[in-house]
Amino acid sequence: MSVNRLEIDLNKLEYNLKQIKQCVGKNIELLPVIKANAYGLGAVALRDVLEKNKINYVAVAMIKEAVELRENGFKMPIMVLNEILECEVEDIIKYNLTAGISTYEIAEKINNYAEKNNTIAKVHIKIDTGMGRVGLIATDSSEFEKDISTIEKINGLKNIEIEGIYTHIYNALNKKHYEEQVERFKNVTKKIDIRNIKIVHISASEATMNYPKLDFAN
Repeated sequence: MSVNRLEIDLNKLEYNLKQIKQCVGKNIELLPVIKANAYGLGAVALRDVLEKNKINYVAVAMIKEAVELRENGFKMPIMVLNEILECEVEDIIKYNLTAGISTYEIAEKINNYAEKNNTIAKVHIKIDTGMGRVGLIATDSSEFEKDISTIEKINGLKNIEIEGIYTHIYNALNKKHYEEQVERFKNVTKKIDIRNIKIVHISASEATMNYPKLDFAN
């Protein structure tokens, strides 16, 4: 029986991180997405090299991935990208995780559980700019106004901090699609006060490499 073995050179990962930082500029923080066990490469094993390179935030897809990282010594903030289920709200607070959300109902449940535990829960608001997966709508005019109102309602919850707002560029190789998504996202950020929102993120690897200087800082 043949045995396949995959070895990851962490020195190469460190080199790549430095190259990306040089590409985007020193004022832009990186938020590596290490979901699905770092795409099968071993997320837990990345902790030391990420900390060494001053990576201050990571993201995963599901709660169970975030819990595993916490239980293996990840002290940095961990964001959960997938929509949070009601049964997962408790773990958001218990493990001090950041939830990506797009509904007031989930935000309210997180807020209520945070209040019971005398803490403030951090969330990032998902904006759908065309991918059609999850997020508040940034395209249809009637839904757009409704969803702006949803963000304002979430912002009014006392035990919720809207730390971030984001979308996902799904096709940065197509300049027209890229520009449309950026414009839709800007339409949202113009409608709400983002001065107190610390993190605005939009670019996955493809967009970062093709448009490294995109910046939403006020």
